[in-house]
Amino acid sequence: MLKSLKYSLLILVVIFILAIVGIIIAVNVINPNKFKTKIQNKLSLKLNRQVALNGNLAWSFIPVGITINDISINSPANFNNAKFLDLQHATISLSLLPLLWKKVIVNKIIVDGANINLQTNSNGENNWQFIKKNSKANINNNKNNLKIVTKKNPSINIKQLKIHNSNIKISNEKTKQNINISNFSLLANNIKFKNNFSVKSSFILQDINKKIQANINLNSKIYLDPQNKNLKLQNLNLSTNWQNLLAHQTKTKLNIKGNISAKPTNITFNNIQIVFDDSIISANGYITKQEKNKTLNMQLLVDKLNVDKYITQTTSTTNNNIKQTDNKKQKQKQFNFTMLQNLAIDINIKIQNLILQKAKLQNVLIKINSLNNENIINITELSANLYGGKIISGGLLDVTNAKQLDIIDKTTMQQIELQSFLNDIAKYKDFSGNLNAIMNISIKTTDPQKILSFLNGDFTADVKQGSLAGKINAIQYLNQVKNMLKLQNNTNLNNNSNITKFTKLHTSGKINKGVFTVKKLNLNTQDKLNITGNGTINIVKQYLEMLFDIQLKKDATV
Repeated sequence: MLKSLKYSLLILVVIFILAIVGIIIAVNVINPNKFKTKIQNKLSLKLNRQVALNGNLAWSFIPVGITINDISINSPANFNNAKFLDLQHATISLSLLPLLWKKVIVNKIIVDGANINLQTNSNGENNWQFIKKNSKANINNNKNNLKIVTKKNPSINIKQLKIHNSNIKISNEKTKQNINISNFSLLANNIKFKNNFSVKSSFILQDINKKIQANINLNSKIYLDPQNKNLKLQNLNLSTNWQNLLAHQTKTKLNIKGNISAKPTNITFNNIQIVFDDSIISANGYITKQEKNKTLNMQLLVDKLNVDKYITQTTSTTNNNIKQTDNKKQKQKQFNFTMLQNLAIDINIKIQNLILQKAKLQNVLIKINSLNNENIINITELSANLYGGKIISGGLLDVTNAKQLDIIDKTTMQQIELQSFLNDIAKYKDFSGNLNAIMNISIKTTDPQKILSFLNGDFTADVKQGSLAGKINAIQYLNQVKNMLKLQNNTNLNNNSNITKFTKLHTSGKINKGVFTVKKLNLNTQDKLNITGNGTINIVKQYLEMLFDIQLKKDATV
């Protein structure tokens, strides 16, 4: 028994030595450049596009592998034969021992200086689909081949993949999108399908049209199953800082952690934590798509969020730099709300502290739901604490017409402390009191960016126990008239300050295309005055025109 074991081990050692000697002889005797033209032609035929091996091919022994220099692959003919890939240097090495058992395990793939050009032409065709000529016809005419393809399980085993100094350009003639990815690097270890493998990557992403630039770092465990079209990102850690170059914004920091699973029909995200500058957002949910029907389920918890910080303010200088042709295209742009159709929604959002249009809101609750095939999105609850009071809103969005968004909403404001509210949103301190208001609105718009211009409805508002400083100085005016007429009788009009106090202010009116028409305004002051008025408040052009009628009460004498 021992003798047979010794002989077996001896035979294995001899085979191993002979294999190594054979590899050494092959590496030193066989010149891979002799096969360069044949390899080039085979690749061109296989990929159905021109492949050029411009540099030298060289063997390596420890580890066993080959080095490729200066290779290029053209795009298909309908892309004017533009370059799809330019590669300066690549090395592929294999693990030696598995070769003895006819198994190929890639030890390392090192790519340096790859330039990839991903194009989509005006017909919607792209240049990264490597389809062999007449492949569709061959599949249709050969059912056996089709069965083999469907049963074949793809396999891959790469111990390490490194990519350095690479760039990717993405352009779409149809959507006019242009994105550049530069300084791309990637390190992946133990790559196998249906197994977790680690990936680290970093790059600079730039959207040429939107003038947005971001530095991105990614670290994750990846599970990839091509047969079942399943991708999982586990322990994802993505950090970036991005900047709107056009608006000269400071860099915004963003970090995303969590788990994401994606299939052709659904995407699931669990334990997602998003740190957005000083905001922390926790998220769970899923998105599914079955034929025409879609489902969106999302639960969000936000500790604090300053929306104003991320709203791009367009300056006059920026407007002057935009070409007239671009403005014409923007005017002709049609929004399409098809993505909101046949969508079942269940969204719950909680925001502890929110700044919106400079207003400070606390304990914001938003609940949105809808059913498939109804094309009606219900805002069942939108509530928040606002300056000692509460704001409550609810309504619906009708997306039956894919080119028009219909909104119906009712908003109630209860016991809002007006002076603090106006001070924050407009730096206006001269108006105080407790506000109660009801506003019914309807909006039909084809352009969400101009939503205020399509605002219609009605409103009523009451302000109790308030004051107005420095604007309606009616008492002082009437005292001046009295002195001019040299009236000697006594009067109850005593107001040495520049403040008009009132017990109640009531106003109501209509809203048409963003213009509030105040049809009725009544102000009961504590100083024997009745003040009525009417006018307009234009929130689109941001101006106010009001006409006031000031009268003495019956028990006031001059």
